[in-house]
Amino acid sequence: MGIRSGGLPDGHEVADLFGYVTDEDRARWERARERRAKPMGSARQMAQASIQAAHGLAQKGIDAKINGEQYTTSQQIREQSQSKKTRTTITETVTDFEDRDNRTPIEDLDLGL
Repeated sequence: MGIRSGGLPDGHEVADLFGYVTDEDRARWERARERRAKPMGSARQMAQASIQAAHGLAQKGIDAKINGEQYTTSQQIREQSQSKKTRTTITETVTDFEDRDNRTPIEDLDLGL
């Protein structure tokens, strides 16, 4: 058993101790590593980027629809549960700047017409 610099055994060795890793698993992992290591061509990269962008837009659209439905539903529930009362109060204040007895009718004023 090889000991790493930190004093702990390798991950493969620990897995072997517990019997979880088989040779088939290691071969499958190695094939996966080889597939990941292959460089992608520019056409494939462009296709993958456009697919990811389209997927992102579609996901945002779906999320927006779900959020809109949830908001509408919660607002309807809130409106149904609340009792609506409308009360309007109008206050009118009238201020006279002249004493009512001292007012002069318009006909009596000399406007110089």
